[in-house]
Amino acid sequence: MNQSNNTTTTIKLKGNTFEIKLSNEKKVLKQVQVLDDSGIGAYHPLKTKDLEAIALDGGMIVAMHNEQVIGYSLLLFSALAGIKPFAEDAAMPYGTFVSPGFRRLGLGEALITQQEALAKNKN
Repeated sequence: MNQSNNTTTTIKLKGNTFEIKLSNEKKVLKQVQVLDDSGIGAYHPLKTKDLEAIALDGGMIVAMHNEQVIGYSLLLFSALAGIKPFAEDAAMPYGTFVSPGFRRLGLGEALITQQEALAKNKN
């Protein structure tokens, strides 16, 4: 992994280049919502307001390919409605998903690695 700046990591996997980054951009939020609805959302729908709260709290990590979200990992630093509160100095993984066409490349592992680093950086 090559760190290109504080928020974006560029990785090459099986001949493809991907960016792993934190984001709270509206266009990225919409893409994550669509991706979530197509996968995990069928079983546990993610409300738009919760996704926005996670992103604004600095807990939305996305995998991008050709400027499209192809995976995401969510990390909670504070409880959402309907989730039991947890310690102020704790973080809780809230879900990781990779689009079916990009699975088995190592993107999930890259997202989880970034998630762990983010949690450690926020103490």
